[in-house]
Amino acid sequence: MKLLLSSRILFTLLILLFSAAPTFSQDVSGVWTGRVWQVASGAEFVYAMTLEQRGNAAVGRAVARPAGGGGLGEWDISVTVYSNSILFRDLAVSGSPSPGSSWCMKEGRLNYDSRNNRIYGTIEGYATAYGIRTQCPSISFDLSKKSEPPKSERPAPRRDKNSWAGNGTGIVIDPKGIIATNYHVVEEASEIEADFGIGDSKRSYRCEVLVTDKKNDLAILRINDNRFSGFGPLPYTFKTSIARVGESVFALGYPKALSVLGTEIKFTRGDISALSGAEGDPTTYTLSLSIQPGNSGGPLFDHNGNLIGITNAKIVSPDIDNVSYAIKSVYLKSFIDLSSYRINLPTGSSLAGKPITDQIEVLSDFVGLIKIR
Repeated sequence: MKLLLSSRILFTLLILLFSAAPTFSQDVSGVWTGRVWQVASGAEFVYAMTLEQRGNAAVGRAVARPAGGGGLGEWDISVTVYSNSILFRDLAVSGSPSPGSSWCMKEGRLNYDSRNNRIYGTIEGYATAYGIRTQCPSISFDLSKKSEPPKSERPAPRRDKNSWAGNGTGIVIDPKGIIATNYHVVEEASEIEADFGIGDSKRSYRCEVLVTDKKNDLAILRINDNRFSGFGPLPYTFKTSIARVGESVFALGYPKALSVLGTEIKFTRGDISALSGAEGDPTTYTLSLSIQPGNSGGPLFDHNGNLIGITNAKIVSPDIDNVSYAIKSVYLKSFIDLSSYRINLPTGSSLAGKPITDQIEVLSDFVGLIKIR
């Protein structure tokens, strides 16, 4: 009886040991995005973390910003991976919290659903000020592993008089010649050129890739051309608060500019139909707005001329019409903030209240035709 009891105890201990031990078969590498909120207040944050697997653990970086706008927080993080949970720990925090607040450090166990690539649950937070550690509100997570973003169609390679293979669109974000576009527009480019204006006022400048974010389909270009002397003050600003469903928006770009539609800038308008994109992607808006190959990387503006997104994809299906996507400007701004380059983003708008026709006329000077080969 004692031997049998001892065997059962040993068997139970083995089960507990193996169920609690870290597993080496689950790879959490990649970008995780989704909802993070304070349990008590319900305050939500735009949150993304990038992890790199190292044995049974992962290390990485997380960024967060209040969903309604505010300071950006950055954390070095570590994760220990188990079969159905992870032990999550913030290692260090930096950034600029909103006035009157501070960023919390977080530590605890979260649920891990490897089949559906989901991390969720609630953990405690704490803050340290003047050497005193105090408890923060509990934080809930609901994160999904980000898959490769849906790609916009690229114009088929063709041999015209300029020998350009394809085109996209870009928007100036710094008068010194810094341009935002999509990663997939320039990912295979050996040469990039940006055109601004039309007819006699057209200017073409050689560009180089400054920094990219493949997961979020973003790229920052820099004009590298002796003929370039700078742009004037930018008349728009970044809108980092989340837009509302039903809000009217418009896009500017150069669809099929190297083939049938020509190089004049094109305007299209629609509405925000959902606050998440394909398969619930929280980094993008779903739009009821018609975009075409060549619009990729172009700006999405609200009715006051604020930059609220970068168009990057559409659904191509015989039974679905006018469904397209745009990367939220808050993710573009976070990407820029985390880069090692000093980029002076626009901080004020001169377009609020102006007729849409006047806004288009002003904005067109800062929207470029991005050509690649």
